[in-house]
Amino acid sequence: MANRDRPVNGERTKLSLLKSGNLILTDAALFTVWSTDTKSLSPLQLHLLNTGNLILKNQNASIWESFDSPTDTLLPNQPLTRNSKLVSSRSNNNFSSGFYSPSFHKDNLIRLLFDDTKVSSLYWPYPWLNSWDADRFLYNDSKIAAFNSSGYFRSSDRFEFKASDYGIGVWRRLRMDVDGNVRLYKAKNLADWSLGCEPEFNLSRNAAESGFIRLPNVEFYGHDIKFNENYTLERSPRFEDPFYLRLPKASVTFYANRKQEIGLHCPPTTPNLLLDRGYKKPKQNGMLQFMVWFASAFGGFEIICICFVWLLLYKTQQRSSENTQSYLQVVSGFRKFTYAELNKAMRNFREEIGRGGSGIVYKGVLSDRRVAAIKRLNEANQGEAEFLAEEKRFDIAVGSARGLAYLHEECLEWVLHCDVKPQNILLDSNFQSKVADFGLSKLVNRGGGGKNSSFSRVRGTRGYMAPEWISNLLITSKVDVYSYGVVVLEMVTGKSPMTMGGQGSRNTGEMEQRGLVKWVREKMNGNGENELWLEEIIDPVMKGKCDLRKMGILVQVALECVKEDKDARPTMSQVIQRLLPH
Repeated sequence: MANRDRPVNGERTKLSLLKSGNLILTDAALFTVWSTDTKSLSPLQLHLLNTGNLILKNQNASIWESFDSPTDTLLPNQPLTRNSKLVSSRSNNNFSSGFYSPSFHKDNLIRLLFDDTKVSSLYWPYPWLNSWDADRFLYNDSKIAAFNSSGYFRSSDRFEFKASDYGIGVWRRLRMDVDGNVRLYKAKNLADWSLGCEPEFNLSRNAAESGFIRLPNVEFYGHDIKFNENYTLERSPRFEDPFYLRLPKASVTFYANRKQEIGLHCPPTTPNLLLDRGYKKPKQNGMLQFMVWFASAFGGFEIICICFVWLLLYKTQQRSSENTQSYLQVVSGFRKFTYAELNKAMRNFREEIGRGGSGIVYKGVLSDRRVAAIKRLNEANQGEAEFLAEEKRFDIAVGSARGLAYLHEECLEWVLHCDVKPQNILLDSNFQSKVADFGLSKLVNRGGGGKNSSFSRVRGTRGYMAPEWISNLLITSKVDVYSYGVVVLEMVTGKSPMTMGGQGSRNTGEMEQRGLVKWVREKMNGNGENELWLEEIIDPVMKGKCDLRKMGILVQVALECVKEDKDARPTMSQVIQRLLPH
C-alpha cells in the first residue's frame, strides 16, 4: 500500500492524475500522503494490467510502474532489484513496516535482514558462510530476482527454487511474512480470486496438533538472552538457557524424551490497536489565536450593544409619534430635536435664564426629565458676536477641542461633525463649551481609522471648509481639525473669514478663509519672534486684557490645524495635549 506507515483515514481521499504528469494521493482534501513525483509534457494514460501492475505512461514510454515499489509482496514477473526491497508487516493485523526484509546487499547477494530499534543483523543465508558455501554467486552486477508464472524463482546470485505445485495455471504470490519467513502462496480457490492465497503447509496453532521440544543451551539468533564482556575462550561462561521449538505432533514423537509433557505458557492475545490516521494541523501562534478570539468577542459585544440601543430607540419612537430621531442617535446617543419637542420642553419659552447678542437661553425639561439649557437664536447667521464677545477664549478653545476629540476618537461610532463654526459651539453659564448642531454630521466605523470617502455631497459652511471638500480628496476627521483652526483664528483676531478675502478673493469661501489664514501667517513671519505681531492681530476688545503667551499658543496651534496637507495637521487629541500643559 502507499504510505503504509501513515495510511489514509478515509475522509475525502482522492487519487488524482495531474496535467503536470504527477500521480498524487490526497487525504481529507488537504494532505498529500503519496505521489509518484513524475513529470511529463505529453498526454498521459494510467493502466492497470492483468498482471497487477499499475502503469503510468505517456506517448513514448512508461514513466512509472507500481511493480517498481513493492511492499511485502511480489507478483509473477515482478522484479526485485537493486533499488527495491520487500518489508514485512508489523503483524497480521498491523500492515505498517515490520522488522524483516529481503534485498540485494553490497556483496551482490540477496539476503534477509532483521532490523528493529535494538538489534540489526543478517540472518539468511547464514552470515558466517562464504558465498560459495551458500551456493551463491558474487560476481554479478545485475541484482535482479523474480519468479515466473510457472512458479520458478531465480536470482542473479544463482539462488533459485521451484514451487511445490510448479506449473502454469496456478496463481501465486511471494510474501515476506511477519515471522521472518519468505513464503510462496497459491490461490485458495481458482474460481474465486477474492478469497486470496494460502500457504502450502498447515499453520494451525491448535495445541492438539502441535507440541514443543526443549533444546538446551540454545538461543534464537538475534535475540540475545545474555551478553558477557572481557572473557577469554577458555573462561567463556556456559550458556545453560533452553530454547523451545514448536513442531507438528508427528515430528515431536520422534524424540525419545516424552515422559514429561512439554508446553509453553503464552500471555493472552492483546487486542488489535487501531492506527492513528489523524493529521496534526500546523501549529498556530498562541498570541494570534488569542487576539483573534479577543477581537471576535469584542465585536460580538459591540453587536449586542448596538442591537440593545436599536431596541431602546425603537421603543422610544413608539411612545412619541412626534419624535424624529437622526441617524446619530442610533449608535452614539446624540439626538436631533424637532421645534415642537423643544417648544414643549420649554413650555412655550416661559422661563428665561440668560440672554446674549445672538439669542435668549431658556430652561427646559426633556421627556426623560433631564433639565436642559436651550438657546433660541435670533437669526441663523447670528451667535458669532456673542461667541467672540465673551471673556476666557483660551478655555473655550480647549473645551471645543475636547468635544471634537470625543467625537473623533471616543464614541462607539466615530463622528465627523462637518460643520464646525462659532454658531455651533454653545456656552453654558460657566462658559463650558458644548459642540452642537449635528445636522451635517457623518458616522464613521471605528475600524476605518477615521476615514470615510462615501459623502454624496459637500458639507459645511462657506469660510470654514477644508480644502479637501473643494479638491474632491478623501474626507477624514481632519476636515473638522481645519474648521477648528479657522474658528480659533477667528476667536483670537475677532475677524470673520467671510470678511478677509482681500482683492480678487471674495469669489469663494475657500479663498476667503485662506485670506484670514494668509493674513495671520504674514504677520507672524514678518516679525519673527517679536510679539508685536500678536498685538497687531488680536481682537481690539482683548488688547491689554489677555495673556499674550496664551494667545500665541492658540495662534500657533490654529495655524498647524489649517495646513493645506491634511496629513500634516494634528488630531484633536494632539491639539489638547499642546494646549493643556500651558
